Amino acid sequence: MLEVDLRVDRGEHEVSLSAVFSKETIGWRDLRFITGGKANYLEFEVPDVVFEAEPDIQKEFVRGIADASCEPSYADRAQDERQRIVIQVQFGNWILPVQLCHLLQEHLKIPVSNVLWGHPNVRAPGGTGSWAKETRIRIFAEAFAPIGFYFEYKQKVFEGMVRFNLERGYAAAKPCNPKAKKVREKKPRHPDEASGRLPPALCGKHFDGYYKVCKALGCTQGRKSPQKEFFDAGEED
Repeated sequence: MLEVDLRVDRGEHEVSLSAVFSKETIGWRDLRFITGGKANYLEFEVPDVVFEAEPDIQKEFVRGIADASCEPSYADRAQDERQRIVIQVQFGNWILPVQLCHLLQEHLKIPVSNVLWGHPNVRAPGGTGSWAKETRIRIFAEAFAPIGFYFEYKQKVFEGMVRFNLERGYAAAKPCNPKAKKVREKKPRHPDEASGRLPPALCGKHFDGYYKVCKALGCTQGRKSPQKEFFDAGEED
């Protein structure tokens, strides 16, 4: 059993919820074991036991992340107005987005539209604006319906987004397939490509598409194909 004190701190523009473990119980040791001793958002990864678990457990894991990091909004839409939800991962954690995408697509068969990285070639190509932002994993709303949210207000907004897409008869969402993706345009060089805020796998390198960032960070998903059936023209906006 976990002995936990939940603390709520309210600021002017934010509310933080903290779980404080008063002592090291068996439950606490089990939790530390499952998470591999990861103690903060920069280190956190998808635990191995989740990849090995039954689909129901994997859905619970993803739903917990979505409840904490996703705010369903009609503003998160593609160029053709198709509604999508966005799972956000704090800037600085370069492993979790790749793992979450793998869990969603390979284990739960939920297609990911694309991943918007906090990288200068992706977030501020050719400019000097702020690019070190959260990573945004984009998923069309109806594809995320098997997961959903526990927070009631989020679920209601989300269900409206799903209805919006279904009523308009969009084609079935296709999985992100980096091995078949083609470069549509060359990205200009950015002065921050060698920024120390980037991990070694990305620092000093140039990328012409989000999926190349994914591959550089270890993504092995997809299959080679000369066809472009996996991607719609509006999926990279």
